[in-house]
Amino acid sequence: MQQPFQQSIEQSSELLNQLDVGIVEQDAASNRIADLLAELATARGFFVALLTGDWSFDCRIPDVVVDTIRANPEHAFNLLAKNLVMSSATAVSHRKSGEPELEKGSQRVIDRSSALIVALNEPEMTQEVADLLTAVEDRLKHSTTTGGNAGTYGAFLERWSYNDEQMLVASNNLKAVIARLEPSKPKR
Repeated sequence: MQQPFQQSIEQSSELLNQLDVGIVEQDAASNRIADLLAELATARGFFVALLTGDWSFDCRIPDVVVDTIRANPEHAFNLLAKNLVMSSATAVSHRKSGEPELEKGSQRVIDRSSALIVALNEPEMTQEVADLLTAVEDRLKHSTTTGGNAGTYGAFLERWSYNDEQMLVASNNLKAVIARLEPSKPKR
């Protein structure tokens, strides 16, 4: 029997393909996305499919996806912030190991995560990115994270054992997204 995470990647890929070619009703797509976002494991699978798939919409994420994520942020905002950091770190690893195609895939995730965070432009999303940036910068300066919301990302950063170069690239990508968010207001 397939695990919910793997099954959700397949279900999400099928749904996103239908969105990509325009053969699914917006309400049906929204309901299916909301179902996927309801649990952490299936939300993770949805974002794997969305951020890594070969979609013609690329970084122009369909409104139905953005609006449904905005309406179901429980797991989404945290996962998007983490995906931006993980793909930043992975891109560095692929570049250093001479794997340009894999680096290109990581860059796609960086680009799509950034585009989606900016499209969402919600205060809670901005706070997640800011908290993760604080944790990353604390790790760069002190090899630890401070308390508060930034401290909640300490275990995440510790688990992946990112090196300073990876953390610096992640910091720069987080700052770039924040710079794109600050001048605008949430889109409601």
